[in-house]
Amino acid sequence: MKKASSTKPEELIEIGSRVKVARVSLGLTQTEFGKAFDLRQTSIAQIENGYNAPNMQILKWFCNEGIDLNWLISGESMETNSAFDLTDWQIKEKVLIKLLKNLDEEELNAIEQMVRVLIRHKKDKET
Repeated sequence: MKKASSTKPEELIEIGSRVKVARVSLGLTQTEFGKAFDLRQTSIAQIENGYNAPNMQILKWFCNEGIDLNWLISGESMETNSAFDLTDWQIKEKVLIKLLKNLDEEELNAIEQMVRVLIRHKKDKET
């Protein structure tokens, strides 16, 4: 049996990196994501690290979740036709929004008040 090569094509590394960004932006761990496709966490890690390409089922799933397939494959957004790169803040923002959608009105109000207190505290420290 032929041993698999340890070299990874640059294109697969870049696609894998965007798969990770998309998965994280949806608030999923590798294990949670893998369960949707009957794949182990290690299989998802291999995709994200550029050792394997995502299959058609994974690509379709991302499309259904609102991820731009053109961006996922090429790194360019269909909307702007330019390089599209989510920053850490944008990823955190998407995760927070997804989490906040699970809360009721009272819980959301409590979080809003906590955030306001934190901002006030930060401003006080700066002055």
